Amino acid sequence: HCGACDAACPLGASCAAGACACPAGEEVCDGACVSVATHPLHCGACGAACPFGHTCDAGVCSDCPTGQTLCGGVCVDLSRSPDHCGACDDTCAAGERCWSGTCGVCPAGQTSCGGVCRDLDADVGHCGACGNACATGESCLSGTCGCPGGGAVCGGRCVDLDNDRANCGACGNTCTGMLVCQYGGCRCSTVHWWQTQCGTSCVDLVRSRDHCGACDRACAPGESCMSGRCS
Repeated sequence: HCGACDAACPLGASCAAGACACPAGEEVCDGACVSVATHPLHCGACGAACPFGHTCDAGVCSDCPTGQTLCGGVCVDLSRSPDHCGACDDTCAAGERCWSGTCGVCPAGQTSCGGVCRDLDADVGHCGACGNACATGESCLSGTCGCPGGGAVCGGRCVDLDNDRANCGACGNTCTGMLVCQYGGCRCSTVHWWQTQCGTSCVDLVRSRDHCGACDRACAPGESCMSGRCS
């Protein structure tokens, strides 16, 4: 009741000496006190609305935020908007998305496999083609499955033919007995340099009674092997 009965002040105004007054710098627009310097619906004057997404600065509507463009009174990102993909009003087809300003089911460099976008150059489950899975341990490089470090696939997994006892030099070639796989061949370990391979055993020809001085040269019962000689 400002100055008279039922005389209500606008929203945000105060009543002083029987008169309604808005705060300094504001004026009445649509029944409320607003700052025409900053209000996006009353920018510079009552009813002067800025486009959606714009702000009002000193009574002037700002440009769209960095990375956006004004399309039909709305600020949009042309790199992602399916209704304005790459340019205003360039609409993507049903099921497509806007990828970096280009419409497509998947972004550039990817292919839809079962409704999921895959990089066929690097996806181990879809290497070179949808559904082409690499073996355990393999990598997908430029659309081709391969083992790291030049390994080979044996039994569905990557192995190093240089030192795998079960696949030494070739898949399925197993080193037996005391032999280890080194440089793709079954042999005695170079750590025990004094040992010699006799069959699948690694022996010391200097002291072995069964291989004294040479493989399969056995000492007679009661003899021992000393310095490679039976005595």
